Amino acid sequence: MDTVSKYVIATREFVCRSATYMGTLSGIMLFLGSFFVTSEVITRKYFGFTSKGTDDISGIILAWASSWAMAYALYKKGHVRVDVILVKLPYKMQGIMNLVALLALNFLLALVVLSMWELTFAAFKTGEVRPSALRIPLDWPYAVWAIGYTVFWFLAFLMLIEGIIDVIMRRFSTLAFKFGPSSIEAEIQEAMESSTVLKSNKVLE
Repeated sequence: MDTVSKYVIATREFVCRSATYMGTLSGIMLFLGSFFVTSEVITRKYFGFTSKGTDDISGIILAWASSWAMAYALYKKGHVRVDVILVKLPYKMQGIMNLVALLALNFLLALVVLSMWELTFAAFKTGEVRPSALRIPLDWPYAVWAIGYTVFWFLAFLMLIEGIIDVIMRRFSTLAFKFGPSSIEAEIQEAMESSTVLKSNKVLE
């Protein structure tokens, strides 16, 4: 079981590193999208020119950026969780509840991802285009969008397998620490580190 656990952990860490790059690309996409919308507003107001594709392009960028950041947010514990009661439970109960949460997440993502790829393949088959002035084909935009959620699901699946192994080996405290919500102390430490980085940047300026 230890050997299987090591392979699962190694694979999860690889996916997490990939998710970090995807999260970086997500930030770049949001920056480019905001730059495009800003330039569109300026040219429309002062030069009377518009690309007629602000809604189309910004909507696609937002869909791509949000889906490609999902896996990064998962392993960084950035998704919203209601954990008022959970953190007060014993480690054994916390571990079991985290496993149930991962199971529910995997079930939901399975439905979402399968529906996404079904929609994507249908768009490739029918040549579906967006009903707008630009008539943008939706096949490749759908595919990029679906890839982000597929990586999200794969990471959640690896976390579920790792969690099941921890339960079998009765490592409940380890499970609670790895996949449970961040402690208040950890959140305070993260906030302090972010504040330190901002202060150092101001000094450099």
